[in-house]
Amino acid sequence: MTTHEKKAGQESRRMPANDTKPVATMATGALAVASGAMLGLAVPNLIGGDFVLAKTALIAGAGALVAFSVNRLAIEKGAPLAAQRVGMTWLVSTVSILAVGACLATATYSGLVLNDVETLRLQRHAQDYTAFVEEQTQAASQTSRIAPAMRAVVSDIAAKEACEIERSCLSGRGRGGQGPVSNALAALRQRAEALVAQVEAGERDRQSALAALKKQIAAYADTIETEDLSPADRRKALQGVDAEIREQLNSLDEAAPIALVAAYASELRGGITIPARPVASRNISTVLRGHGKSLADVLASIEGSATSRPPMPKRTGVDDTFEYIGHFLPVAAVVALVELIFPITLWIYTYYSLIWAGFRRDPDLWRKHAKRDEFSELVTLPATDLTKAKPDEEHEPSVKRKPRANGKAKLDAGETW
Repeated sequence: MTTHEKKAGQESRRMPANDTKPVATMATGALAVASGAMLGLAVPNLIGGDFVLAKTALIAGAGALVAFSVNRLAIEKGAPLAAQRVGMTWLVSTVSILAVGACLATATYSGLVLNDVETLRLQRHAQDYTAFVEEQTQAASQTSRIAPAMRAVVSDIAAKEACEIERSCLSGRGRGGQGPVSNALAALRQRAEALVAQVEAGERDRQSALAALKKQIAAYADTIETEDLSPADRRKALQGVDAEIREQLNSLDEAAPIALVAAYASELRGGITIPARPVASRNISTVLRGHGKSLADVLASIEGSATSRPPMPKRTGVDDTFEYIGHFLPVAAVVALVELIFPITLWIYTYYSLIWAGFRRDPDLWRKHAKRDEFSELVTLPATDLTKAKPDEEHEPSVKRKPRANGKAKLDAGETW
C-alpha cells in the first residue's frame, strides 16, 4: 500500500461522512435569502429619515449574510465536531443559531406588524375616548335638571310678589300696593330670571357641544380607518381632531352655570332681612330657604365624571408589537419557523445523521466513543446496508490490536489495514 493510500485511509477513519452536506448547504442558502427578503420588508417600518432604501438594503443584506454564515458554519463545521464530542461545539453551534435567529426574528416580526399594531392601538384609544365622551355627556345631561328648578323658583317668587302687591300676603300690612316687601321680592325675582336665562343659554350650548362631539368622534374613527394616510400623517390628523374634541368638552363643562346657581342657592338659604318688617322678613325667609334647599338638592344630585381623559398613545415601538403577538400569531409563527425553528432543526438532523453514519460503519467501535482517542480511531468502511449484508461477506474480520504505552493501537506482525 502506498503512502498516499495509507494517508487517505487514515483520514477516512477519523470522522463519518457528512451525507447531508449538499442539502444543508442549499437549505442554509435558501433560508438566508428568505430571511433577507423578510427583513427588507420589515426595516422600512422601523427606521425613518433620509436614505431609507440604502439603509434597508444594507441592513437586510448584512442580516442575510450573518444568517447564512452562522448557520452554515454551525451545520457544516459545528455538527461534525459535535458528533465527535469535541469540546463544547454542540453548545456553541446551537447558541449561535438561536442567537442570530432570535435577533432576526425580533426585527422581522416587529417591522412586519408595526403599522398594523399602530392602527390597533389607535382603535383601542378611540374606543376609550368614545367611552370617556359618553360619560362626560351623561354627566353634563344631568345639568338639564337645573333649568326646571330655577323656573319653579322664579314662578313662586313672582306669585308671592303679585300677592304682596295685591293683598299684602307676606307683610300683613295694608291692602296691597308697592312697598319694601314687594320691592325685595321683585329684586329676588329679577335675579332668578337672569340666572334662568343663563341656564337656558347653557343648555343650548350643551346641546350644540354634544352634536359637535358626535361628529368629531366619528371623524376620529374615520381617520384611523383611512388607509391612504401614512402613520405619521394619520397621527397628525388625529391630534387635530383630538384638539377639537377637547375644546368641545371644555364647552360642555362650562355650559351650565353651576357655580352661579350654587351661589344663588346659598343666598336663598340665608334668607333676607327687611328693615322694620320682622314679620315679612320671617315669612319671606321661610319661602326662600325652601327654594334654596331645593336648588342645593338638585346640584348635589349632579355627579361629575371621575374618569380622566385618555391620553393619546405614544408612537408604536418594538415592545408594543409583542403586546399584540396573539393577534398576529400566524405572522410570528412563520417568522420563528424561518429564523429559529428550521435552522436549529436542520442542525439537529445533521448531527444525528453523522451519529447514525458512524454507527453504520462500525457499531461496536461507535459504542465505545466516550473517549476522544477511541472516537478518533473509528474505521470508515464502505457504505452498506447492514440489514441485508452478512458480516463475513461484506466486512473484513476484526483485527486485534495490542495496546502500547501511548494509548495507540498496534498491529501484530504481518497484519495489514
